[in-house]
Amino acid sequence: PVHGSGYVPVTKILKKLGITATVISEQANPDTEFSTVKVPNPEYAETLSIAIEKAKEIGADVVFGTDPDCDRLGVAIKDGEEFKSLSGNQVGVLLLDYILKRLKEKGKLNSSNFAVISFVTTSLAKSVANDYGIDLMETPVGFKYIGEKIKLYDDTGRRKFVFGFEESCGYLRGTHARDKDGVVASMLFAEMFCYYTYNGISIKDRLEEIYKKYGYVVDKSVSVEYSGLNAMDEMNKVVNSMRKSTVKTIGKEKVKATRDYLTLTKKITNGDVVKIDCDTANAVYYELEGGGFVCLRPSGTEPKLKIYYSLKAKDEETANAKLEELKTAVSDLDKATVKIGSTYGDNLNYVRRYLLEDGTYATTPGVGQATPIAHETEADNEMQIIYFERENQKDVVLMNWQCHYAGAVNKDYTAVSADWVCGFRRNTDTEMSMNGFVVGGSIPL
Repeated sequence: PVHGSGYVPVTKILKKLGITATVISEQANPDTEFSTVKVPNPEYAETLSIAIEKAKEIGADVVFGTDPDCDRLGVAIKDGEEFKSLSGNQVGVLLLDYILKRLKEKGKLNSSNFAVISFVTTSLAKSVANDYGIDLMETPVGFKYIGEKIKLYDDTGRRKFVFGFEESCGYLRGTHARDKDGVVASMLFAEMFCYYTYNGISIKDRLEEIYKKYGYVVDKSVSVEYSGLNAMDEMNKVVNSMRKSTVKTIGKEKVKATRDYLTLTKKITNGDVVKIDCDTANAVYYELEGGGFVCLRPSGTEPKLKIYYSLKAKDEETANAKLEELKTAVSDLDKATVKIGSTYGDNLNYVRRYLLEDGTYATTPGVGQATPIAHETEADNEMQIIYFERENQKDVVLMNWQCHYAGAVNKDYTAVSADWVCGFRRNTDTEMSMNGFVVGGSIPL
């Protein structure tokens, strides 16, 4: 346990399985300061670092770490002489595969079974569920939504819930709870470990078999932090701005459909629009042709914009390379700048407006591309997001940026302006970059 309530129930349930767990004594008792870890969240690999060192010392095979209220489970497995921390997505897929495999072996798997994940959870779960012939339902982030699916389908006798999980290390097997359960997840992973060990393979072996069968999937989430009283509004504006854009490619990846979870619609590239059976959420989700997705949503609990990536490829090396390309196309993490698409209008007329130190404004008009790093244009070329490198302006504080289209590539705009308000930080004497997203919309001149 990481200074929390998991000590007694987890060790007790493992003992009932015949497993004696070695407990990290300095983390066994509650500690309001969580003094042995930076963050008491098993999503972060460093949270298990003390336990991993102990595991190396005593020759253990698996490391568990539960958070203070014991609803999340972090896992590290032995990999040669070292230990490899598994992501919440990897643990979830392993457990989903194991549960379905065992149900099938016992002749208890049927079409009434269903599993549930949040829509930002790994795309690999869908491949596993499809292969076993069960439905995989998707919900917004938050385990309460998974609980609602249990109430709607299992409690009424219509279907049989078999498993639910989220990428943030939350898992549920059984209908005894309507929230993630780190105790039962610990028991289930231990059972799975014993099963595969008895059959002569390791957890690592099984994970590699899954990748070999369905394709390697790399999953990554990134958080862009905001501050100030308007942080939540600013994040919502970013997602709303993306919602208005028509994105056909992200980097080299083609987008086959765009889901808008606020309107519960999915727009397919052929123009068809279908309804999404889900609760509403402020999120925009891009389905990629090669498999996987990119999703943007504001956090509901802290001032962070969350960007989720799930990418499929033939192997780990290719998947990681594609991920880096996608991250570059979507987000410059250091500058917190979303970049989507690569099409510019050469006929863009722009005006830079600066607030001078004496309180007056200065403007600098120009014509051309205005050194955009990236922006997305719709079919009618309404700009949504843009990033500029700046010439030397030591005595100027850049407050906002305005532009209007004298003409556009596909449609002629004559009296439309987009007003973009944002904050900037200086990188060097000759460059300024945005400390946040540029957000705005079209307004009359």
